Amino acid sequence: MDAIDPAARHWLDAAVSGFDELAVSMLEANGVEKGEDTEALSNDQCGAVIALVPEQGDSIELGLFSNREGVTRLSRALLGMEEGDELSEDEVADCVGELINIVAGNAKGANGNSTYRLGMPVYVAGPLRPGSRAKFSGCGVRMDDIEVTLCVLSPSFASTKPRQDR
Repeated sequence: MDAIDPAARHWLDAAVSGFDELAVSMLEANGVEKGEDTEALSNDQCGAVIALVPEQGDSIELGLFSNREGVTRLSRALLGMEEGDELSEDEVADCVGELINIVAGNAKGANGNSTYRLGMPVYVAGPLRPGSRAKFSGCGVRMDDIEVTLCVLSPSFASTKPRQDR
């Protein structure tokens, strides 16, 4: 696996920390356990992404993914529902969008950078396949027995210099 770019690593670590904060404060978990880095999502994962857009420079996207059962269980936890309670696909999509919104807000706060604006979360019902202009950097985390992948999508041409076309 290629080494994760330092800027992506910074955001990925902030996302893991933000998810841990969410797990403890809102999902009634004992925290999360960080796993291995990954270069891709598995075909059975679904979830949501949200853009973080700076005043200058390239935006990035943070993502939260799990298998269908995992995102449903995370959604139930967010809503305070019991194990067997049913949720529609739309309800799961709304909940997962809210989860990544909270994680991104926590990550943004941890970075102490208020120049980033949060976009609208987008639910991804199937496998996420970034194009050739995007770099995927991911990390597995475990909340109780739910396997989650947190990820950063950044431009493959990203640098620390602001873009001049804005």
